[in-house]
Amino acid sequence: MSDCPLLYFYGTLMHPHVLFTVLFGESKIAHPRSFEHAAVLCKHHTRYPIHNIPYPAMIPDESAASAGVLGMVTSVHELAAQIGLSVDTIVQRLDRFEGSEYRRILVNVELAVGRDGYGAADGYGATSLVSETVWKKYAGEKDAVQAWAYEWIGGSGDDVLVKGKGDWDYDNFVKNKLSTYI
Repeated sequence: MSDCPLLYFYGTLMHPHVLFTVLFGESKIAHPRSFEHAAVLCKHHTRYPIHNIPYPAMIPDESAASAGVLGMVTSVHELAAQIGLSVDTIVQRLDRFEGSEYRRILVNVELAVGRDGYGAADGYGATSLVSETVWKKYAGEKDAVQAWAYEWIGGSGDDVLVKGKGDWDYDNFVKNKLSTYI
């Protein structure tokens, strides 16, 4: 995993139940209710819904129209300590979950809460104070850090991605699709 200790999530893995089900391999065990994270923005990418699929695609987008992708960053080492799995096991299980439609890449992320139009909470359970505290822990005084992310490589045509109808909607996923997802 190189020297980068951070993971960036922008879709279904932002939800603790999904993440811990992927990592533990079953959905019936008592999962932790949350994990330490900071709300971040991954610029030069766009997130799209995928036709008839509940998870999103993130693809490179250098256009000025791209505001970036709001997501979260967490430390793989902190996650490993919290749940008792090795870093290698976590990465292997994430790679297997993402499959051949995604590839793991390094992206630059910036703290999002309180900047770029995002409010006092990140939408995923962290307040701006929590995100700023976690960000300082991960990034110190840096404006941006690298994190591992999963970039969609499963096709970019209009027959695959839902373009022009807005961003993939995390709240809609939680409300309407989470209970049957895993």
